[in-house]
Amino acid sequence: MNAVTQALSAALIHIVWQSALIVLVLWIALIVLKNRSAQVRYAVNCVALFVLAMTFIVAVVGVVYLNASPSGLPALSSVVPASVSTAN
Repeated sequence: MNAVTQALSAALIHIVWQSALIVLVLWIALIVLKNRSAQVRYAVNCVALFVLAMTFIVAVVGVVYLNASPSGLPALSSVVPASVSTAN
């Protein structure tokens, strides 16, 4: 399996629980907003859809970054300064 396929499959696995959490928050928000206008409820739904899309994109980028080869993206150890990663 190449890196892109691996990143997409891992992101799809993560998006299942992340989507469930976002939908739960949306459901609670819609219950709270049931007496508000349809425009407000529509806007909340649009925000939830945007968050779902961004969650998937962030998950793919995160998996690609964590599984990057030395010739690809920088390793996490090169991004975090040594003073932060070592305990005194």
